[in-house]
Formats: sequence, C-alpha cells, structure tokens
Amino acid sequence: MSSKTTGLLETAASIRERLAEIEREVASNSYSVGGWTRLTREIRALPDSVREALAPDVSRVSNELHARSHPRRFPLHYALLGEGLATATGGVLLGFGLSHDHPIAVVAAALIWAATFQPLLKMTVGNVLGILHSHAYLEFGIEPRFKMLYGTYLAAPRWARVIFHFSGMFGSPIGAYAVWCAADASSIAPWVTYILAITFWLTLLNIVLFPLRMMGVRRLGSFRVATSSGGAAAEEILSPVG
Repeated sequence: MSSKTTGLLETAASIRERLAEIEREVASNSYSVGGWTRLTREIRALPDSVREALAPDVSRVSNELHARSHPRRFPLHYALLGEGLATATGGVLLGFGLSHDHPIAVVAAALIWAATFQPLLKMTVGNVLGILHSHAYLEFGIEPRFKMLYGTYLAAPRWARVIFHFSGMFGSPIGAYAVWCAADASSIAPWVTYILAITFWLTLLNIVLFPLRMMGVRRLGSFRVATSSGGAAAEEILSPVG
C-alpha cells in the first residue's frame, strides 16, 4: 500500500472520529456552532473516492444536526406524491380557469406551479447527478422542503453541485411563465396576464441572487444570499476548495 493511500485512509478515519464526536455532542445537547462547517470544508478538499466513502457518515450527522431545528420529518415518497398532486391540481385549475374565464383559478395555478416546479426540477436534476434526498420537512411550519443527503452532495464534483443549484433557480420561473404564456394565448381578461407577468418577474429574484453573490453581496437585510439556489451556486463557484 502506497504512503499516499495510507495517508488518505488515516484522514478518512480521523474525519469519521470527528463526525462521531459531533454526533455525541448533538445527542448531549453540547454541540457548539462552527465545528460542522470546519469539518465539511476539510472534506471538500479530499479526493472524490474519499468523499464518496465518507458520504453515508456525513449524511447521517447532517440529518441529526438538521433535526435540532426541524424535528418533524415526513417520508420522501409521501412528500413527492403531495408535490405531484399539487402540480396536477394546478393543471386542472389552469384548464378550468381558461375554459371558464375564471381569473382566480388561473392565478392560483401560477402560484401552485411556481411553488412546485422548483423542488421537482431540482430533485430530478439532483437524482441524475447523484445528489439524493432523505426526507421532507416544513419550513416556517407551512412550506414543504426536502432534506439533502449531504454526503451525496459533498461527494459530487463541484460542477455537479453548481448545476444542481442552477436547476433550483429556474423551476419557479418556468412554472409561472408556462401559465403566463397559456393565459396570454387565451381570451382571458388582459389584467390577468398583467398579474401573471408580475408573478413571473418576482420568481426571477432567485436568479438575480446569483450575480449578486458573485459580486460579493452576502446579505440582503437579514436574508443570507447563500441560502437561495442562486446564492448557493455562486458559493460553489467562489469556494476556494472543491
């Protein structure tokens, strides 16, 4: 066994021990913020094969840390079924609204698709790239979100992570734009298309956050730009380690 291989094995063993230490701290409610960030920064700098080997342990500890603030989880397949049903409901509302000249139904369809296209597109792209998810949870008590298996995220090459976040930037605009185009081609009242246009342009905020973060903007008030898909894509590009 070469000295390089031996060194990588020792590094992986050391990181597993540090992951176990974070687990113990979480279990005893003694974890202090910062340790996880430092450790994942080191993991990013490791070769692909080592990151892949560490992926299950990283995902497990990431989920345990995440559960501190989001203890209520939902099975992934149930959440995906809910997103699919909501998307189908949006399609029904769109068809009904356009055929019966019902503005509220059309606007509701735009809001639903803007909300559901983003996670569905991002998760689909993630699965193709090997970035998987473990479960769903509620943000702010009402908004469904999907928790990444963070180990699979770190194990993916940087270009895959960037594409993954880019896909999250375009889901909402695609959903809103599709309804806008359908309404614009119909005989529905022009003021409805104006509302749909505004909805579409508002969904572009996530895209705008990408160049803002690339230019060095970290916060907009209390909002951290890096928590958005656009901001996260920029973070990956700007990161000094892979």
